[in-house]
Amino acid sequence: MKLVLVGCEYAGTSTLASKIYAWSHKIMAKGLPIIHGHWKFPETWGHPEGATLLKGMTDEERDQVMAMSPRLREMTTRQSLYYHIFPSRDDESALGQLHRDFLFIGLHIEDAIYAPLYFNYGIKNEFDVDRRVVMEQVEKDLLIFNPETTLVLVKAQADVIARRMRDEPRNYGVIKEEDIKLVLRRFEEEFESSKIPHKIILDTSNVPAEETFAEFVRQYEPFFSDSDKARILEKANQGT
Repeated sequence: MKLVLVGCEYAGTSTLASKIYAWSHKIMAKGLPIIHGHWKFPETWGHPEGATLLKGMTDEERDQVMAMSPRLREMTTRQSLYYHIFPSRDDESALGQLHRDFLFIGLHIEDAIYAPLYFNYGIKNEFDVDRRVVMEQVEKDLLIFNPETTLVLVKAQADVIARRMRDEPRNYGVIKEEDIKLVLRRFEEEFESSKIPHKIILDTSNVPAEETFAEFVRQYEPFFSDSDKARILEKANQGT
């Protein structure tokens, strides 16, 4: 499974990612290894508690990240983007696995939308790296190394996003209420223009999380790779 989940903050990407992660381990002999969400400041660490030996970021570390200059923010995020899309060695093969599984939240699309809007980088000028250039490079390489990637847009109505923001305020939230419609539109635009061929759209407005997940499963079925199917069969045989 190779998934990139994108969507406005409070749309439900993290909730859906957690359900997909658990589901992959339930139906497959070897499920998704981890959830990656490294591309929205200050949460550049990205790994959930218990997923690695290292602990999550402290409030002091989040403040330090937010104090970084725009140039350092740009460099850090660009290197993180490129690092995650290339093949990497794993424990099962001395040559490394070219087609490894992954579950990304945000990735290049989130970075391209939030960076110029809130973090003062990714804007085309002589001292910066235009995020359009970075996005094109990420997608080009992603499709070379992982052509069966599925892009999932998680969206919700603007008033629903605003209500969730008020009901669940976050110390390090990114979006501003007056920007909700703009951010929603930008995610729609980048999703539509993406060259990733496999695409899913999920609207979480006033829909229970379990229903959203069930709809994801329904829409994802045609995109199961041969590797996915083999591991599903292996898991089924373990129960016999």
